[in-house]
Amino acid sequence: MHIVVIGGGVVGVTTAWELMQRGHQVTVLEKHPLAGNETSKGNAAQRSYGVVYPWADPTMVFKALPWMFQKNGPLKVRMPPSMDTLRFMASTLRYAWSPGLFGLNKRAMLRLGMHSRDRFLAMEQTETLNFDGGHRGLLHLASTP
Repeated sequence: MHIVVIGGGVVGVTTAWELMQRGHQVTVLEKHPLAGNETSKGNAAQRSYGVVYPWADPTMVFKALPWMFQKNGPLKVRMPPSMDTLRFMASTLRYAWSPGLFGLNKRAMLRLGMHSRDRFLAMEQTETLNFDGGHRGLLHLASTP
């Protein structure tokens, strides 16, 4: 099967690689002259597999409300919100305030992250990758008043 992947960032390229490993012919379409210049760049090209923060976090609700009204905030909601958007928001609140559901999501995200890490390491073993990646960990810096 011939499959077209739209986007040449880390998700698009790794998706294309996985599809090729399964015998598919793949074409990657990227609108920029260089790959990885949108979401991958905005995420600082991090591969932080074990750092998982579900959006349905009890503290996120109070952060997300102001973000919706900031010009360059990380969360945008078209006003007035559609019924689908309202259902999504209600579901997010339910997950955020149900400790069992929040933990379930966090564990699922961690399993997915570890699987992604394993697949990326497999790709590094079989392909010559030309990027400035490393495996030295991730450092989080924070300041307190």
